[in-house]
Amino acid sequence: MDYASISSNKFKKNLQIFDVREAISEIVEIMDDQARSMKNEVTVSYLNFENPDDHSKNFVISTDRDRLQRVLFNLYANALKFTENGLVSITCEKNYDPLQKRNRLEISVKDNGIGISREDQGKLFKLFGTVANETNTSGIGLGLFISKQIVNQYGGIIDVVSNKGEGSQFYFITTLELENSQVV
Repeated sequence: MDYASISSNKFKKNLQIFDVREAISEIVEIMDDQARSMKNEVTVSYLNFENPDDHSKNFVISTDRDRLQRVLFNLYANALKFTENGLVSITCEKNYDPLQKRNRLEISVKDNGIGISREDQGKLFKLFGTVANETNTSGIGLGLFISKQIVNQYGGIIDVVSNKGEGSQFYFITTLELENSQVV
């Protein structure tokens, strides 16, 4: 669906105000069986969501919930697929970008799975880009491509840090549409 809308230039943003913890929790719950079947421990953490005025935590953000979940799902599913008896950590961090004078959201998915060689990393975000691996696990090469297209549509970035045999950290950064004072 997103691939068709992106490739035909019919991509429409759908901004929503929502609690980011609920959106992430839904994805973790959907993939719970896969995490258990691969015997992976999963952690989720949230950084910098504290309101400086009263030190309360505000997890309400404004962005495209469905597409944020789509990108997270793709990154998380890959981490689970290529990690066995390991740890998969999702970190969601809100921070201020002084150049854009806006809040940003960075979500990373880190695992201690099989990792990806630097040579193969160049294939990851390309259409039908797949990487050979010793686990006989593969995909068709659409998930990361679609994720990159979605993140690009919102002016963000998506990337990976990885070494073969040492796990991977995929992350994406996007600008939040409303400032905290505008989100109730």
